[in-house]
Amino acid sequence: MKMRKLFAGLAAAATLLSGLALGATTASAAEVSFENNKTITVTATDAQQFYTQTVDTTNLQSNLRTFDYVKLAGYEKVAGTGVKLVNGLTGDAANAAFAAAGYDATKNGSDPWQWLGTTSGSWTADQTKGFVNALKDSATTGVTPVASNEGKTLTFTFDSAGLYLIVDKSGDLTITDTVDSKLVWKANGPFLAGTKIENADPAIQNALGALSEGTIDAKSGSVETHKGGFTFKKVDANNAKVSGAVFVVKNSEGKYGQYSNNNWTWTDTKPGKDNIPADDAQRKAAGLFVSGDNLGTVQVQGLTAGTYTVEEIKAAEGYLQTALPSFTVTINDQGQVTSYDVNTLDTWSLVDGDVNSGVTVKNVKSITQLPLTGAAGTILFSAVGVILAAAAGTVFLKSRSTKRALRA
Repeated sequence: MKMRKLFAGLAAAATLLSGLALGATTASAAEVSFENNKTITVTATDAQQFYTQTVDTTNLQSNLRTFDYVKLAGYEKVAGTGVKLVNGLTGDAANAAFAAAGYDATKNGSDPWQWLGTTSGSWTADQTKGFVNALKDSATTGVTPVASNEGKTLTFTFDSAGLYLIVDKSGDLTITDTVDSKLVWKANGPFLAGTKIENADPAIQNALGALSEGTIDAKSGSVETHKGGFTFKKVDANNAKVSGAVFVVKNSEGKYGQYSNNNWTWTDTKPGKDNIPADDAQRKAAGLFVSGDNLGTVQVQGLTAGTYTVEEIKAAEGYLQTALPSFTVTINDQGQVTSYDVNTLDTWSLVDGDVNSGVTVKNVKSITQLPLTGAAGTILFSAVGVILAAAAGTVFLKSRSTKRALRA
């Protein structure tokens, strides 16, 4: 799996509370103000982080991700010179958030929001993450930002000044998904910031109505996973092509795969081998892979990294239905086949090949065509031994019967 780091949006709130100290400040030449400032700005270096589809620069408001918010606390002037957090969110989520941040009422006073405003600058990353994660589910009110700067900047507007948590509700989004690769943009982490505060002295960090001085880009990214596949050939005992043999594919958890539109879904239910659709796409969507007229080839594609089992569930018409082999194939992060195991699951020694030469799977018409090697040879000779033993017993019984008749 290839990780591509992109400075886009906000992946975590690990450092955003640092310096958001909203305590009483000393007097300044101009009176501190915030009442008319009701916006928060977020900027990314790649606009795609803010959109569910390819950015349309002619209509920046289309296809924006969905955002919800919760107001955590309001602002109040302290003697006209400073600011403190008031009317803070209460309830179980708030209690859990402050507990995660290390708040202790017996030591830190009865107002956790005032404690936050005066201590958050010294919080560790784990304290901040715990605080934000406990509150993110409280963000339930929708807000649509105004996009600008070619879609790289979002401006969120609220009814009043204060401290807000904005949450990306769109989650991880698939941008491209082809046979060869899958590109997923990760969800933005929660945006935690206050609306702008002016004329505080000393200056309050993160008080410009953005995620830091001006705007901020935080690390986010995309995950690019290459898909891969393999083919194998179905032949008879004379290595002639065989069409109509039916296979299924299982993942490492033993679930059966169904393939459609370049994607796999996995289920506990084993596909049925009767009433097989005539159309190849419909077969694969049902989890059935059938050897074709093209050299008896079976093609499996679109698999991500892992080890998979190919199991024959039905031999071609006219071939032995009791000798159905299986084998495994391993695919790496680049979608390449790294190995085939053609021995472990193949009791009948009907699977042969490797990464370099490819794999062939045989069907036979009778037990006498099975290879007389390995487990299959042992089974065959055991069966012949039982037959001979039974025949010997029959001859012995008939011999005794003849002797008794002659003595009579």
